[in-house]
Formats: sequence, C-alpha cells, structure tokens
Amino acid sequence: MFASFLAPLQSVPEMATDDRFGEMLKFFAIAVVIVAPACWVTWRRAAKRAARLNAEAAAALAGPDSDEVAADDEPDPHDLKTVVAAIDHAARALAAGQSVALEVPGALTLDGSAAPPALVDSLLGDAIARNRVDARWESVDGGSIVTLSR
Repeated sequence: MFASFLAPLQSVPEMATDDRFGEMLKFFAIAVVIVAPACWVTWRRAAKRAARLNAEAAAALAGPDSDEVAADDEPDPHDLKTVVAAIDHAARALAAGQSVALEVPGALTLDGSAAPPALVDSLLGDAIARNRVDARWESVDGGSIVTLSR
C-alpha cells in the first residue's frame, strides 16, 4: 500500500535547479506585490501616531502658557500629588544621617475628589520606597507627620 502511494511521486520529472530558483523568485515577487501595500499603510500609520505623540509630549513638557497660570496659583496641600512631590523633593535633599519631618493632611484629594485610603497608602509607600529613605509615621490631629531619614 505504501508503495502505491509513492508511485505518483516517483513519476514526477526532476526539476532543474535553475527552474526552482526561477519559481522561488516568481513567488517572492508575488508575495512582495501582495504584502507591500499593507506594510506601507502600517508604516505610515505608525509614523503619524509617533509624530502626534511626540507633539503631545513636547506640549506637555512646555507647560501651560504664562497667560493661563495665575500669579496666586499655589499647590493644594491636601492634594495627593503635592504630598508625593514634597516627599520626592525632601528625599532628594537628604544627605546621609539627616532627617526631615513632613506634615501629611488626613483627608487627601486626587484631582479634586476624595482619594481612597488604599490608594493614598499605596502611593505614599511607593514614593518612600522609590526614594530609598526610611520613614516613621506619627498620627496627629487631622493627619500624620512622616519623618524621612537616610
């Protein structure tokens, strides 16, 4: 039975090497003609998206115009972003053997609304761990005091 299966294959004439190479080139050219337009469209979309993201990043780094920023615009001490920035700034300024105490308000907000306590704990813990400082927390009326040291 196996011999009867191979009989048709043995009757196929041998193709010359040049014919095989020519067939490979022909199929490669067909593949290029089929795939090239899709590659071109994908390349253009990626380039446009990268240009748009670069423009947005440049605009974000430039910051707001001086007309948009009010002179009395102070950071909100109850904003979680402000507290994390204060921890980052204080940790960068610390030298070995120094310590600094920061007041953390009890009710922190995030983008104007109350921040969940689990998120507050997570982000403050991350800020402390990221700066590789030791922290000691003390509860006071209406908030906490964190003492950062190296």
